[in-house]
Amino acid sequence: MTRKEGGKPVPQQTPTLSQRIEALQARMERATAELLTVGKEVQQLLLEAKASCPPSEPAQAEASLLNPPALPPTLNAPLPCLAPDMEIILYTDGACSGNPGPGGWGVHGRYGEQMADQMGWAPQTTNNRMEMLAAIHALEPLPEGSRVKIITDSAYVKDGITKWIHGWKVRGWKKSDGNTVLNVDLWKRLDAARQNRDVTWQWIKGHAGHAGNEQADRLARNAITQGQAGALEPDSAG
Repeated sequence: MTRKEGGKPVPQQTPTLSQRIEALQARMERATAELLTVGKEVQQLLLEAKASCPPSEPAQAEASLLNPPALPPTLNAPLPCLAPDMEIILYTDGACSGNPGPGGWGVHGRYGEQMADQMGWAPQTTNNRMEMLAAIHALEPLPEGSRVKIITDSAYVKDGITKWIHGWKVRGWKKSDGNTVLNVDLWKRLDAARQNRDVTWQWIKGHAGHAGNEQADRLARNAITQGQAGALEPDSAG
């Protein structure tokens, strides 16, 4: 395609692959932010409806209002086709309102030149469990032999899976004081998920301007809102 400038045809520049990826990521971020806003509005409407309806009508009011929008296709969609030598970078994050309280986890995945996001929630959990579930859900769908980097802002997850876990396993999942390791169910699951995969773990500071980490954080917080609005089923392991 060309356009005319001063009577002469001027070729239009085709966006580079990097520019196309950045544009797509910006669209995903806007969609996630919009979902967060809609979820909060749904919650507020439910509260107002329940306060104003007669006692016999709250269920009907809730059914009429609680019809949250479907998630964008980039959220919780099947992962793209993964080549054996593909570089996979997964940003994981967890959030909790109250700690313990309602919590969410988010995964922002970059699979070569493609991106996909995942998120989930639990009605009563802790921040550490959500951080762990984010890493678990990031790894479990990957085929064996995958080469993947997990980037997390949780020192608990990073140090636990790279340092502490060796002693825990030797002691039968006991800490040095003899007490059972907290969240042992998820540590066992995370340990299994990393087997037969080439996993590198990296810690970064949260809320420090890392685009992938910020997206994972938005997903985790949005999952809480969507879950409380009825748009997401609770994670059974939360």
